[in-house]
Amino acid sequence: MRLRLHWKLMLATTIPVIAVITGIIWLAFDQLAADYFMELMDKYMVSPTDTHRAFLTAVHRYLLWASLVALLLAFALSYLLTKRVLRPLVQMSEASHQIADGNLTARVDANQTDEIGELGTAFNLMGDSLEKLERLRKTMVADVAHELRTPLTN
Repeated sequence: MRLRLHWKLMLATTIPVIAVITGIIWLAFDQLAADYFMELMDKYMVSPTDTHRAFLTAVHRYLLWASLVALLLAFALSYLLTKRVLRPLVQMSEASHQIADGNLTARVDANQTDEIGELGTAFNLMGDSLEKLERLRKTMVADVAHELRTPLTN
């Protein structure tokens, strides 16, 4: 199965970021909670092991749910942003198919100032060149046909 660029970008940006953030928070809670619990246990003279284990279990459960929600939100935001970023490339693909089908007037919006905008400008210049070459070819064929039909007068 061929993965589209849109999904590759989303997977490459969303999942590692959420995984790293979740791991850092997980480790931070484990380290900070131990110190905080020891202080509370000494102050209120409670058995630290069972209470600490219950607290960490609850924190880990909430952290997993929060990570799942964050992953869904990040996935949705990443989907919208990559869809927007890839829109000019989709337009170029459609325009190139139109040019291949003989519609040499197909152009794309090249109003961005990034690399994709430069590619759009180059694409439009290529379309202009192809259109000019086709006009020149038609003119040359018409001129040659005229010359062949006209008898030599010398």
